Amino acid sequence: MPDPAYLGDQRHQLNPALLTAPTFTDAGCSGDERVYTVVAVDANAAQSLGRTLSLPLLRAGIGAEARLKRGVMNRLVYTVENRSAAAVAHVRLKVTVGGREHFSEPFAVDAGAAVAVPVTVGGYEGLNDGEVLVTTLEITPHEGETVRIVRRSEIPVDDGALVLQILNDALTRGGAGQVRFALSNTGDAAIEIVTARSAGKAASDEITFYLLDADDNVLSAAAFKQALGGGVLTLANGTTVARIGAGETFTSEPLALPVPANAPDGAVIRLEIAGIVLSHQEPERRSDVSGRSSPLRGDPDGCRLSRRGDRHLTGNFHRRSGGCDQRPRPGVGDRRSHAACAA
Repeated sequence: MPDPAYLGDQRHQLNPALLTAPTFTDAGCSGDERVYTVVAVDANAAQSLGRTLSLPLLRAGIGAEARLKRGVMNRLVYTVENRSAAAVAHVRLKVTVGGREHFSEPFAVDAGAAVAVPVTVGGYEGLNDGEVLVTTLEITPHEGETVRIVRRSEIPVDDGALVLQILNDALTRGGAGQVRFALSNTGDAAIEIVTARSAGKAASDEITFYLLDADDNVLSAAAFKQALGGGVLTLANGTTVARIGAGETFTSEPLALPVPANAPDGAVIRLEIAGIVLSHQEPERRSDVSGRSSPLRGDPDGCRLSRRGDRHLTGNFHRRSGGCDQRPRPGVGDRRSHAACAA
């Protein structure tokens, strides 16, 4: 049979009649701390033991200056305040923006205390200039029990960008030129790029240099590989990554890019980084960066870039399923520069 619902230790019955639905709205709740008890009633009007669930007085908020940026990883820092009479454990924050969910690590808050809780949010390309931010406090006091406290607000969204540079030595027809890159993380959370596979024995399948002619025909290509160096580490699954902290820059080791004997003047060096992920120390998300810079003129006498132009990467962020290594879309996240080749 349907159940009655009670409020508090004194078991003040909230529903005048037995419930006929699995949900109940407490119209008298004014945001205060409450304890609910539900009991089952059988056909003989015998009641079961009550199942009790507490609604603590928790509040989660962010500063008025909080904003999101497209194209980079964002870190929103919430202040979670517990105004309840008892400590609350097994809590985590869920932040929903643009239809995507982001979670904090589990935490606890002592009675009368407040804690700072960071949540990393992707700067998705499709975000509007203003987005609805749905903040949910999820509390799991026991297995099979969940309390959700939901608040809605608005947050402004600006454009952001990672910064990518191509750095190359002179290119000589019939030989090879040394190329490398520098990637600056302008976001709020550490990111990673895959620099090698098979514990450093195989090249990365996500970073590739290309030499192109003026019509975008591929003259040569070289997959990047780096297994050692500052910020480079190999994960348990054999994937080698460069971890770039917020505000930091990773400069790669040089790579030999073949230059065909028939390479024309004005050839283009292009770099593609197919996937940028949130650090494995964080909840996993992937960025497929895309975009193309305006062409840079080359030096016809020395095969060097006439300037080291910065490429600002923007793109789409999506969750990576189940912690597995999911390949991103190919052919995105490119940076190109014009260069001339000497005989």
